[in-house]
Amino acid sequence: MEQQFFLSNPPYTPGKFMNPIDLASKINKTSSYENISLEKKVNRLEKGIENIQNSLPPVKECKDVFFKTILYIMKNSEDYMKKFYEESPDYLQNNNILSMMETLSWLSKSDHKKKEILDDELENYFN
Repeated sequence: MEQQFFLSNPPYTPGKFMNPIDLASKINKTSSYENISLEKKVNRLEKGIENIQNSLPPVKECKDVFFKTILYIMKNSEDYMKKFYEESPDYLQNNNILSMMETLSWLSKSDHKKKEILDDELENYFN
């Protein structure tokens, strides 16, 4: 049950990670929970975090999915895009799981949506 809470679509901000203390404060607490010691509360929190870690796929599998996807995209791209993918640190040289997820998310967007996002970023940068 705790695991469902932690994995249930938390708000995500790139470069910002969830604070376990904030997460713990959002758990529905029973009256018996309020009466246990701080040490037991911390132990429960640690166990919940451990359960999350055990339910995540291994890093190697995540990287394999990422690189297989990138290689597939490269194989099926025009020559000028292949060069772009080869030279960009966000693709073949990427070793950070969070960055890989962000890259795959970016690739899943339509060209129109990408243009909108980039235009907004440029506008914000110059204002």
